[in-house]
Parts: sequence; C-alpha cells; structure tokens
Amino acid sequence: KVEGIRMLKRVLTTVIGVGIIIAIFILDSFQFIKGPFIFNIALSIISCMMTYEFYDAVSKKGVKPIKNLGYLASLAILPIGLVKPEIITLLYFMLFPILILVSFIESLRTNIKYNIIDIAVTIFGPLYTVFLSSFISHTRAMDNGNGVWYVWFILGGAWVTDIFAFLVGKTIGKHKVSKISPKKSWEGCLGGLVGAIIFFIIFTKILHNLQIVELNYIVMGILGGIVSIISQIGDFSASSIKRYCDVKDFSDLMPGHGGMLDRFDSILFVAPVVYFALTILI
Repeated sequence: KVEGIRMLKRVLTTVIGVGIIIAIFILDSFQFIKGPFIFNIALSIISCMMTYEFYDAVSKKGVKPIKNLGYLASLAILPIGLVKPEIITLLYFMLFPILILVSFIESLRTNIKYNIIDIAVTIFGPLYTVFLSSFISHTRAMDNGNGVWYVWFILGGAWVTDIFAFLVGKTIGKHKVSKISPKKSWEGCLGGLVGAIIFFIIFTKILHNLQIVELNYIVMGILGGIVSIISQIGDFSASSIKRYCDVKDFSDLMPGHGGMLDRFDSILFVAPVVYFALTILI
C-alpha cells in the first residue's frame, strides 16, 4: 500500500512536471522578444534552485559556501542565444575567475570565516549546476530556432533512460551495480541503454518526417547509447554527493522524486554531450 501511494505521487509529480515544461516551451514560442528569453529565465530559476539544494546538502557536513555568489551565477544563462556567441564565451571565461576572486575577497573581509574548502564548494556549485545546465540553453539556441526540438534529445534521453532503468531493474534486476546506489542493477542499466537508443532513433525519424533536420539513424542510435551511459554516470555522481552528505534526496520539492537536482542530475551531464554532438552533426 505504501509503495502504491509512493508510485502514485511519483506519477502525478511527473505529469505536473512535464506539463510545466511544455508550458514553458509554449510561452517561449509565443514571446515577442527574439530568442529563447522565456526559456532562459525558466532555466536560470531552475539552476538557482539546484544550486540552493546543493549548498543546503553540503552545509549538513559543516561546509559554509558563500551562497549568494552561487545564486547570482545563475544569471549567466539569461543572455545565451540573445547576444553574439563570442560575447557568451567571454562571459563564461570571466565568470569563474570572478567567482574565485570575489570568494577570496569575502574570506578576507570576514577574517577567514570561509576557508579554502568553503570557497572550493562555492565555486563547484555553479560549475555543477549553472555551467552544465547552460548547455540546454545553448542547444535551444541552435540552428535558427530548431534547437527547440533538439532539447528533447537531452530531456528525453535522460528521462527515458531513467524510466527504462527503473522498470527493467524493478522487474528483473538482480545484480547490483554499486553501494553508492544500492537499488540500481546492471539489468536496469542495460534496460536504460536500450530505451535511450530506441528513443533517439524514433525521435530522429519524427524530426525527419517533420522536415526539421536529417540525421543518420545509426549515428543517432549510437549517440543515444552514449547519452544513456553518461546519464547514468550523472545519476550515480549525484548519489555519491547525497551519500557523502547523508541525505536521501536533495529536497522534498517534488513528492516521489525529491528535489530539482534529483530530477536534473543526469540531464546536467547529458546536456554538453548532446550539444557538442549535434554541433558536429548538423
């Protein structure tokens, strides 16, 4: 009965979450400002929430990140696709040196209230959440607006991997992968791999039929397999952070799923892989 209630919460949260994402895409398509401005605002908010959850988790181990710096870093997503790419590159080259400099200035100003570990975690937070998620926006801005379709390679690749891994692992999973995430099995990982390959081939066919872009099915199937592996590494990486911090989930924002970072942990790793792969292929 408890498992059934938990599953119901998980399904309802998924439906609501997908609905919100679709609403963001719809609003983004009807905006008056040229470029993915609405999309960037939503992604910036999500990145800020993930940074908050990461800082909250590590704080339980006595680390004192300079939180406001991490939150401000999420604003770096806003101009992506709206200004020249070389300006974006310059912005990101400047972002982390500035964060390092300001972090040490804050440490000196507060008589070393923040030590080197605090500063390192402060910098790692937005590097993990903001910088990696920025590739979702970079993908959205690709190919004269067609990137709005390509983003689903990122979201779908990660989520289909997660769904297939869960279903297969729960059904026939016997051989455990790691103590980091004891519920995950090799059978589930393989199921996620197959699911992602199928999704990439089907979605490639859809894009071809809609005359959006023509991509090689074999190449995209291979990319789907790579994305699935990277997605699962991202999931295990987040699990290792949670295990270190002694937390089950990063937050209880979404019943049955955990926090925003629990839902985006695999997407963060997948986003740059899909972006660079499509940049080469298209």
